[in-house]
Amino acid sequence: MISKLAPFVIGNSIYIDDTLENLEINFNFLLEMEDLTIVSGIKGNGLSLQHSSSDKDIFKSNLISLNKILMIENEDKNKTFSLKCYKVTKLGTDILKLGDFKSNEKYILNIGNKIKD
Repeated sequence: MISKLAPFVIGNSIYIDDTLENLEINFNFLLEMEDLTIVSGIKGNGLSLQHSSSDKDIFKSNLISLNKILMIENEDKNKTFSLKCYKVTKLGTDILKLGDFKSNEKYILNIGNKIKD
């Protein structure tokens, strides 16, 4: 079950996207992960995570997912973006460190496109 979830973890979050449902990471599966205390926020319909710049001159933010980095840049240094997500718990993060997982590239690209829009 963890290996099914791992490709969709970015940082300590799983951003809500249609790709999840299409790959059988559906609400029931996520509820099971929450019951095992791997993720949180499922029953509350997720959280909204706001990102701001890590640079003072232009907007820069990096989202790290296992073996991929999504680099976000914009000339507007005051830009922010917000995405709905579920949080990976401390236990979930520790368990994910035990395996050798690869990111789901289609999912990462979809999240990047959401940020662009």
